[in-house]
Amino acid sequence: MRVLYPTPLLFATAVAAVPYQQYILAPPSRNLRPVAVRLQSGSLSAATDLLDSQVSLRQGLILGTFNSSVTYDFGKNVAGWVNFNTTSNGGALGFTFTESSLWISPEASDATADAGSDAPLVFNLTAAGHYAAPIDRERGAFRYLTVVNLGHGQVSINDLWVHFTAMPHWSADSLRNYTGWFHSNDEKLNRVWYAGERFAHPDLQLVLTMMHQSTRDDALNYLNVITSNSTVIGTLDCITKKCQSPLGRYRALLQASGPGTYCMPSGPPRTHSANFSSPI
Repeated sequence: MRVLYPTPLLFATAVAAVPYQQYILAPPSRNLRPVAVRLQSGSLSAATDLLDSQVSLRQGLILGTFNSSVTYDFGKNVAGWVNFNTTSNGGALGFTFTESSLWISPEASDATADAGSDAPLVFNLTAAGHYAAPIDRERGAFRYLTVVNLGHGQVSINDLWVHFTAMPHWSADSLRNYTGWFHSNDEKLNRVWYAGERFAHPDLQLVLTMMHQSTRDDALNYLNVITSNSTVIGTLDCITKKCQSPLGRYRALLQASGPGTYCMPSGPPRTHSANFSSPI
């Protein structure tokens, strides 16, 4: 699959030797286009014309009939405002969102609450041109975006992108210039840390531990207790608290250096060798 966020040449040269480069998941710009077509349904043509790799070649997606749809894959979780250009003077388009392919649907989005589903984002087209989601319809994390024809005639889209709104305090050309980093000799721990770092507040860092399942609690209890100004030297003890939500909620608020330990879901703590820097 085509890489979604290639590292800019100049920055790649500067950080080529750093071990955490592969975990820099931020995009190179704020305008993000899909990288693959996941699903197609109904009467349509040229679904791949809206992919990032076709940016200079695109003619445009045509959704021919009511309920015809295409699900696009952005390759990684993104967030922000949907934008598109259309040559159609009428009709209606709906957009649905989901983080997991299990919940792809042309009818509703994976809910932002604990129960139920979110209604589609609907645009009633009145003229050809550029359309953008209103500020109050900014969408949080999603990987899959489904475009569905909600009108009774043919609708065309000749460009589709998401304006990435994470890291608003960073300039658009500096999103990948991480100033904080973590790297250990345990690849699984590296992946856990960066998975959490991607969703944590810029001034926070992920708890560098995986909790014992029998003693779980909410790691967010440490919010504002351990901060980016805290330092732990020597050993990181496994915090035997539980988290009832996904791994992204294991947020720690710590800056550390030196060797440490972390807990697996079962068994004794393991020792790792790690290096830390200040968070972004």
